Amino acid sequence: MFLKQLYHYNKFWLAAFLLFILAFIYINFKWGYTASPVYQYGMFSGKYPVKDTQKIYQVYLNGEFVNPASLNFADRDMLFTILTRYKHQKITNKNIFETNLIFYNKLGLGQHMNPGTFQNKLTGKDFLTWFSHDLFYRLDLGDHRYLEINYQLFQWQQGNMIAVSESKPDTAFAIIP
Repeated sequence: MFLKQLYHYNKFWLAAFLLFILAFIYINFKWGYTASPVYQYGMFSGKYPVKDTQKIYQVYLNGEFVNPASLNFADRDMLFTILTRYKHQKITNKNIFETNLIFYNKLGLGQHMNPGTFQNKLTGKDFLTWFSHDLFYRLDLGDHRYLEINYQLFQWQQGNMIAVSESKPDTAFAIIP
């Protein structure tokens, strides 16, 4: 057994290993943290109900629809993941701060936590400017004139995704002239 061999080899490393495992279990049990580099099996998976309404982004570059099927997996993932993450950044930042605060309060270091450390200083205009330049570069489109991001709601019905709303501009994203 590994632990028995480690005990005979080096008692310090056995204690360090056991402490790491116990800390990993405690953190995951209390807060749902992931103590890298140890990951739980299935930690990123979960039920994905296909009957729920899905919000699908539609990206237009220079007035032309960017067909996600024409993009490779990495670019398609970047396109939709970054948009979603940007929209939820304030909630995510707050959740990360509050979760860390609980942990640091238990250690007596909570008063040293600064909420500003966990806040992105990225403005909507800065984000969209970067995003449009990066997207135009990835798609090899040269200079860009503008980027527009719309959304449309879909539902899974009878084996197909069916539109249940009209395409609308997403108010979180402005058109970049």
